[in-house]
Amino acid sequence: MNIKRTAVILSILTAISTIFTPAGAALASETAGAEAAADAEEGTEPEAAPGGPETELSTAQDADSPDSLTDQEYYSQLNQFAGRFAACASEDEETFRTLYTEDSLESFIDSDYQALQSYNMSSLDRKNFLTIEEKEDISIVNLVYYSVQYGKSGNTLGCILPMTRVDGEWKIDYSQNALNYVAGILSKESLYPAGYTEAYKAGRNTVMFDNHNLMYLNQNMVYSGCSDYSVKFAWQEEGGGLMVYLWLVNGTSQEVHYTDAQLKLTDDELGEILSCTASVDETLPAGTSELVSLPIPADSETFKTGTKTWSSVNYQLIVNSETAGGEENVTEGTTETGSGEAAETKPGMDQETNQATELETAAE
Repeated sequence: MNIKRTAVILSILTAISTIFTPAGAALASETAGAEAAADAEEGTEPEAAPGGPETELSTAQDADSPDSLTDQEYYSQLNQFAGRFAACASEDEETFRTLYTEDSLESFIDSDYQALQSYNMSSLDRKNFLTIEEKEDISIVNLVYYSVQYGKSGNTLGCILPMTRVDGEWKIDYSQNALNYVAGILSKESLYPAGYTEAYKAGRNTVMFDNHNLMYLNQNMVYSGCSDYSVKFAWQEEGGGLMVYLWLVNGTSQEVHYTDAQLKLTDDELGEILSCTASVDETLPAGTSELVSLPIPADSETFKTGTKTWSSVNYQLIVNSETAGGEENVTEGTTETGSGEAAETKPGMDQETNQATELETAAE
């Protein structure tokens, strides 16, 4: 079975020119399930340097925050906002605008509203959120709505949102100051694998997939009720070899052993980059996720393109797994697909944002 994934990236993506823009996206979606047919999801490249998968982030606000919220209050308030945001997708635009601060850029709100009309939010019956950064009264929050189909996360919609508390209520903040803050935070090297950062800075081939979803930063973030996997990063090492990072996600109630992976990378211009079967041999406890590296030597027969420059990279992935038994049934042999654009802009740009009005579609 093939899982179809698509992504729509909203205007905040194009507004932040100093970071790898997809992670700065306001909204993005993946769809699958009944449509599952082998289309791909898009991730894009950074426009400034990124580095370190070890970082774990909490949904809890610091005790010395301006409003002195407890962890439970902070979580409860953001959880309520996540529910309202999904519900307002079917409301009129005036109601939808109440979710944003008064100084938010109008074009961003318009793009969010238009994009949300394309999705059946009621089908996304589960949600996670992760606080990427907090400063004073601003939080950068990664919301991920999802459903479970065929033993995997069949439908997901991810959002990375700058948020501010106004009169005790959380609102999305698309003001210029908030966007500048997002730009600085999402260019932090601590958010990405060190090797990926080094390759990016050196101008070697790099690609990030599923860039609107940063759940990998917290090993306790999972898709509840299923076992899942995807390719998250790929880059070229200094010696010419490849490094691929898989993201394994065990949201079941039992330990899962991921045995091996069948991976294929292709480029729209170069053709096949890599086709291999590799040992994974990773065991994840229930309710945990992990980034796992797959190094591919430069002289491997499975590696086809050498150091030629990538353009648009696609992957097909199957990860097989074993369990000791239990209620959940870990799906094996499911093909996950995705695509990502190779970087064109190199690090070192001045930090700036500009208002964007165009809705970007990244669906294959």
